[in-house]
Amino acid sequence: MNSIVRNFVVPACVVALGAAAIAWNVVRMRTTERRYANELRQYQSGADQGDANAEYELGRLYFWGRGVPQDYAQTRYWFQKAADQGFAKGEDGIGALYYYGNGRLQSYSEAYIWYRKAADRGDAIAQEALGTMNYYGYGTPRNYSEALAWYRKAADQNYPKAAYDIGYMYWYGQGVPRDRLEANRWYRKAASLGSRDAQLVLGLRLPPCGKVFRFAPLLGFAGSLFFLIDFFRQKSNLREPNLRKTAVLSLVLLLWSAMDWFQYSKYALFPSAWAAYSFKAVTFFLSGALASQLIPVLWPKAGKAMLVFSGLLFVAINLAFYARARFDFGILSAYYWRLAVFDSFALGIAASAVTHLWLRKREPADGASEPPTEDGEAPGAV
Repeated sequence: MNSIVRNFVVPACVVALGAAAIAWNVVRMRTTERRYANELRQYQSGADQGDANAEYELGRLYFWGRGVPQDYAQTRYWFQKAADQGFAKGEDGIGALYYYGNGRLQSYSEAYIWYRKAADRGDAIAQEALGTMNYYGYGTPRNYSEALAWYRKAADQNYPKAAYDIGYMYWYGQGVPRDRLEANRWYRKAASLGSRDAQLVLGLRLPPCGKVFRFAPLLGFAGSLFFLIDFFRQKSNLREPNLRKTAVLSLVLLLWSAMDWFQYSKYALFPSAWAAYSFKAVTFFLSGALASQLIPVLWPKAGKAMLVFSGLLFVAINLAFYARARFDFGILSAYYWRLAVFDSFALGIAASAVTHLWLRKREPADGASEPPTEDGEAPGAV
């Protein structure tokens, strides 16, 4: 029975999951195509009747190539039709075409003209764009005061990027006196409006990891899940000490994989910086514990060596942070949570080493053996 499950049922389940994923993706693509086709018919009908918003939305479909081939000339045509009716989004769209050079030569001066038309009509996106152009000196001389004025107009309409930009200028004292409290006030407003950059600055969201490292938690999750399913399928495995240890390790790996994937996903928005860094500290602690579990496999008596290594690593991490802060405890306070996160990795190694040493003490001495049993009980004296 076990061979049938291992050789036929498990591969069949894997193939079924793969087929289900492919089918789901095909259905999703067809649903998206039908949605774009419906939008194209709807906006084309409205544009033919002279509706400015429909003309603008039709231009966006051509810009992104949704339901139609991508065509910047058609995008400009429909944006211009909307702009001719005084539609601010159409003017903003033309400004963006000139700003990024889509389908035409890039021209900051032309972009500034079109953005200004849309901004004067109250378009928040165009107002933020004018702030950015004044901030960097694109198409106009650099002017921090003018940039801040346009940012404020956009932020008053709850445009999150503009609120973040104002916070940035206050944080570094650009065009305004440097004021960290005022900067944080604007960062918090931007974060509440959904700005990912502001959420990262406030520590409410953790910075994304590289693409290469995204596969590590997925592989760990799949490997640990596969082992646990195979382990609990046979009740006799529970009587084997080594298999029980491996099962516990697989459970820890499963927990770490889920936490590591979550903290870098778009869903990981924490209520405070304390909660975010605490969550990250736990994942680093589990990372250290998991990494140190591989050493006893090759070197069973490595418990003391791992404990010494964790102590040296702890000291090295703290010295590195102190050096970065130039041994100024006032500056170091800004790195406190990051220091706690990295220290938790060394603490994870230490905890794993202590556990390994404790389990080694409980094992029978070399050459010793358990007394023989008969039907689960020790035999009586002869």
